[in-house]
Amino acid sequence: MCGRFNGALLKDSFSSAFRSITSNKLRSVLTMAMIALGIMCLVGIQTAIESLSSSVEDTFNRMGAGRFTLHSSFENTPDERNSQRTVITAKEICDFYTLYSVPSAKAVYVQTHSGAEVRNKRGVRSAPVSDIYAVKGDYLNVKGLSIAEGRWFSEGDDSGYNNVCVIGAGLRESLFGGDSCLGEELIAGNVSLKIVGVFLKKGAMFSAGMDNSVVIPLQCYLNGFPDKTLSYEAAIVPYDDMQYAKDEAIALFRNIRRLVPSDENDFSVDTSSGIDGTLGDMKGALSASALLVGLITILGSVVGLMNILIVAVRERIVEIGTCEALGATSGQIGFQFLLESVLMGQGGCIAGVVLGVAAGNIAALLMKCSAAIPWNWIWISVIICLVVSILAGVIPARRAASANPVESLRHE
Repeated sequence: MCGRFNGALLKDSFSSAFRSITSNKLRSVLTMAMIALGIMCLVGIQTAIESLSSSVEDTFNRMGAGRFTLHSSFENTPDERNSQRTVITAKEICDFYTLYSVPSAKAVYVQTHSGAEVRNKRGVRSAPVSDIYAVKGDYLNVKGLSIAEGRWFSEGDDSGYNNVCVIGAGLRESLFGGDSCLGEELIAGNVSLKIVGVFLKKGAMFSAGMDNSVVIPLQCYLNGFPDKTLSYEAAIVPYDDMQYAKDEAIALFRNIRRLVPSDENDFSVDTSSGIDGTLGDMKGALSASALLVGLITILGSVVGLMNILIVAVRERIVEIGTCEALGATSGQIGFQFLLESVLMGQGGCIAGVVLGVAAGNIAALLMKCSAAIPWNWIWISVIICLVVSILAGVIPARRAASANPVESLRHE
């Protein structure tokens, strides 16, 4: 602990700090474990959030920047119990698809069944249950989907002459064990469908449902399925001006719905930017929650670290007196204990960062998202640990620095 020159003093201080930490292994490990737990919570959650955000952004990029969706809304009445949904009919959505002329990728669709049970000719049933969508237009592009095997619908299929379908990769594995299923028959309700394609497996949060879905041509649904009272939607990805394309869609659909200028829209138009804003708000809330959990845990470790250093001051009172008798100043003595606090804090921080990144990426792997490293939050964690370890070491350092050398040497 004692030293005459700055370089020698710093080296001696680090050596003494390491000796002190390693001589009380159990106590030091428990203290660093508390710090590591708080940092692991913070970094682990942030890693999972970054990974999930990256996958969500990638999904939206594949779906097309600036996509907007036209769908039914809720008509609010004074009595909320009597609020009713304004249904968009098949004729209205098909008229919109035919008349909308702004250059864009466009598709109209409806979810005909949610949680339906489908089966193959051998009686093997889907597990889990499947969603069935009836679509028309450039559905692949507006939804960011790809065909892994087979083909998409032809003009003849879209005209409703053929009962065909494209299924998700998960459904193929469930019904056919992963073998090729092109040309096989699928039974949905009482309708037999020929499989002509299989979607590329997605597995990300916002498209995992398509892995267990069945997609059929819209006209096939209108010809062969009994329930036609569902509400339909349209999705548009404009090639040029987003606002112009959106205004044109609203004006056209108001005409189709025969709304007069004084009427409010009885349908809704949502943009992907609005969804991005909602996702950003959710990400911010989760990040703040993770920070709060981490700080609460680290706060508990600060108290533990401070108590351990106070005990260390009492145990090493003779060592402190000896160094003071040999010429060590109060500042050098205080620096020694402050250094020990910082080393334990940073040791716990390093362990917490490593464990947090590992835990977060394991969670991302389970969600089938790409790996991520939240560098900003790692640096924030280092700064937090540096600050709290300095704060925890101030009181013990002052006690050590103010120790009377004569009384300290008498202590034993």
